Amino acid sequence: AYMSYTIIVLCIMSLGIQKGIERTCLTFVPVLVGLLLFIVYWSCKLEGFTQAINFLFSFQSTHISTRSILEAAGHALFSLATGAGTALVYGSHLPNKVSLGKATLAIAVTNIFVALIAGLAIFPAVFTFDYSPNMGPELMYKVLPLAFQHLPYGYFFTCIFFVILLIAAITSSVSILEPLVGAASERFTTNRKKSCLFIFAATFVPSTALILSFNVYQDVTFFEQSPFQWIADSLVSVLLCLGTLLFTLFAAWKIPEQDFFIAFGNHKGDSSPGFFTLTARLWLKYFLPVILSALLILSFF
Repeated sequence: AYMSYTIIVLCIMSLGIQKGIERTCLTFVPVLVGLLLFIVYWSCKLEGFTQAINFLFSFQSTHISTRSILEAAGHALFSLATGAGTALVYGSHLPNKVSLGKATLAIAVTNIFVALIAGLAIFPAVFTFDYSPNMGPELMYKVLPLAFQHLPYGYFFTCIFFVILLIAAITSSVSILEPLVGAASERFTTNRKKSCLFIFAATFVPSTALILSFNVYQDVTFFEQSPFQWIADSLVSVLLCLGTLLFTLFAAWKIPEQDFFIAFGNHKGDSSPGFFTLTARLWLKYFLPVILSALLILSFF
């Protein structure tokens, strides 16, 4: 299954941005959202739907801690893959008529929307069948299929659920791998197919080791966590935060101000910034570097 998935991702990557990644996302993402909405419709009828609503949307200030803030920031950076360079690569392929500011806002809103409907699709089943919502990856791969089996047409819903996971994984993988493939193509002046094979060879062994940490080497721990948990919860959060901080500093202090106003505003050559553009510039130069630096320092403690 892992090899089949890898081959699918490599084939998509080898076709390039427009023919491969863009077509895949334009095809798969609407299917993903449609399947999620279908499960949300089904979840509304479950007994645990009210509990799921309270769990997702109730605000309790006592639950806010340094760890929860770091986890939220890490999740935001991970889901947007900002620190991994995905936004930078995709942004470089935008037509001149597209405003980076409006595109960024649309991406953030869409990301929040999909996350919310995913929560409404999953957690009602969790509370209906008395499972813990804090089980991590085990919740998705072990608990939810068991929960679906308690329902009429449970096998059908289980199949839909894993199709959703597969689509989400493919679209995420091609996005995260694109900066690596693009960098390899430019660095070694080679075509995309060879770059894809090079990236596959470089990542095959470590990715296989992480997969085996769920089964064969599940008793192996690293800093009292499984290798996958340590990388996902600790290392990735630090690296994504560091990458985002560097991108922020570059965008705010290296790109000329007039070029920033044109790109972020309307892309029509008008360098007169509006309120939204000025606010974004202010945040990039002063507030975000301080916030990201604080998060980066706190992540070590």
